[in-house]
Amino acid sequence: GGPGQRKAVGVLYLLMADVLSRLAEFLVNQELGDGSFAAPTFELFEFETDDARAVLPAMSDVVAREHPALAPVHETFRGLDLIL
Repeated sequence: GGPGQRKAVGVLYLLMADVLSRLAEFLVNQELGDGSFAAPTFELFEFETDDARAVLPAMSDVVAREHPALAPVHETFRGLDLIL
């Protein structure tokens, strides 16, 4: 793989390490009211556009406002344009 592939792998690793781990940790600490806890489902999300990078910062902003513990996830998505 060339430089483009290495960069893509680096971005994917960043997203997995920084975003997915934070989201999963947040979810498993959310009690559902019946003694059980939430968990990530890892389902495919279909974006309404081909450019998910244009949508993710806005989506994560809403989540960060509702759940301040997830503000670092929003910062990661905001920084994607700097590395892509």
